[in-house]
Amino acid sequence: PSCIQIEVTGSGTETGPSELVAFPGVYTESTPGIVFDAYKGAEYPIPGPAVWTGGAGSPVSGASSAPASSSPASTTSADKTSTVATAASSTSAGVTATAGVETSVPVLSTTTPTGAASSTSAPAPSPSASASGIVAQYGQCGGLTYTGPTACVAPSTCKKSNDYYSQCL
Repeated sequence: PSCIQIEVTGSGTETGPSELVAFPGVYTESTPGIVFDAYKGAEYPIPGPAVWTGGAGSPVSGASSAPASSSPASTTSADKTSTVATAASSTSAGVTATAGVETSVPVLSTTTPTGAASSTSAPAPSPSASASGIVAQYGQCGGLTYTGPTACVAPSTCKKSNDYYSQCL
């Protein structure tokens, strides 16, 4: 999802295009660009009516194409291209809006190694207890499977949250 911020200024005498857009209801699942599969390699259609170019301002420029470069560490191929909308700004008749601009970039597909990977994780260190065996404020001080210190630093006291967790508050 994205949002647009509009600041309306001026006298309010401009009428705009005859195609008005109303929210909610302007878009449905069948509107081009609303439901889009980037893996199919098709061009991305920007949803909605054309950007209004009336008034004293200048319109947003057309689409630009620039291939992305990469130096992958694994086997990667850029065999498909997808067009992605990026933001550009335009001021027109006292209305400032952000509109989409199409930019083509390669869609990268990567090959994942098939060998087994191992991983180990250590439990997060407990910030609860100091070297003196007194639990700091907001630290764990009790619970059914808890085996650490139960004395809280003053003026905190050990409050039971549930059977498995008590905290110095």
